[in-house]
Amino acid sequence: MRRLVQRSISSAPGKGVSRDRGWAGGRRKLDWRSWKGLLREADVREVRLHDGRHTAATRLLSEGVHPRVVMGVLGHAQMRTTTDTYSHVMPALGRDAADRMASALWD
Repeated sequence: MRRLVQRSISSAPGKGVSRDRGWAGGRRKLDWRSWKGLLREADVREVRLHDGRHTAATRLLSEGVHPRVVMGVLGHAQMRTTTDTYSHVMPALGRDAADRMASALWD
């Protein structure tokens, strides 16, 4: 699965996986077909591309990937879009940062 995700991100044209606005011609269909192919190849259940984007962003942020990097993967023009949309993940990151600082200072 990891190789599938890495391949899909590295081979995506432009910035990350495009959102629904500004798509030209068959671009939406191409992304949809590519997404469905990745799901079949990985032998996972069918989910919407939007749900895959949301899951990817949430997992990346919860694994400590900087929001600026997640912004680039998603193709957001502004980091605020990413941080506002995924703010539900941010409190956990704040707690993790506080725990790391406490360990660095007192352990």
